[in-house]
Amino acid sequence: MPSPNTQNPAEPTSAPEKPVPSIPAPARTPAPARKPLTIGEVSKMFDLPVSTIRYYDKQGLFSSMPRTGGQRRFGQPEIETLRVIECLKSSGLNIADIRQFMEAVARGPETYQDRLELFEARRDEVEQEIARLGEVLKVLNYKCWYYEALVDGAREEELGAAGEAAVPPEHREGWRHIHAHWDED
Repeated sequence: MPSPNTQNPAEPTSAPEKPVPSIPAPARTPAPARKPLTIGEVSKMFDLPVSTIRYYDKQGLFSSMPRTGGQRRFGQPEIETLRVIECLKSSGLNIADIRQFMEAVARGPETYQDRLELFEARRDEVEQEIARLGEVLKVLNYKCWYYEALVDGAREEELGAAGEAAVPPEHREGWRHIHAHWDED
């Protein structure tokens, strides 16, 4: 029995910490190391101009790009970095903000919260864009149905006169979007 001044190792010394989620290790053996790629090979891999990749490097987006004989060499870390850059760019982030993100990565764990907030903000904006594009898609689907019906012999006057009732249920939201009254929200 432990003495009153000795703490039981099974008892916490302070408030319990949040559990850290664990990521299970892959069940396979790691792939053998690949030789570093040239900028031309990376350009083809990402379908990016060589000049764009050089620009990223000049902007400091690759923390310590290895070089052999003055030529850039891309290993797994640089490829992963480029994938993150392209993801952030596709989400609407500009190069200056991507550079700030890369600088935060270089500063280490104390920037985890900032990085999380960046990705949450990007996710929220992408979700909003997806919702907006979903509305656009409804209109496009309706218009495809409409013109397919005309190509198949329907008459424009009859479709117009029938209104929403002539539209299949799966295309009515697109019809409503186009035919909403101008004074509605």
